Amino acid sequence: MKEYRTLKHGELTDIIIGTVVANPGISAQELVAKCESWNIRLTLSHARARLHQLAQQGRIDQLGKNKYAGM
Repeated sequence: MKEYRTLKHGELTDIIIGTVVANPGISAQELVAKCESWNIRLTLSHARARLHQLAQQGRIDQLGKNKYAGM
């Protein structure tokens, strides 16, 4: 069984924003794959919701349907 990292409050948001900035044009599916490779549990539906929420807050840019980039 895979052991996932335990994250502190707000750490996942920082990881998501940092990953989006480093990988312009990233999709939710690509974000999930990257997080899995770092032993961070993130479901596809959670990734989609967080990316959409961060774009609505103006913290990242939405380039198109399910494509995001850093500010």
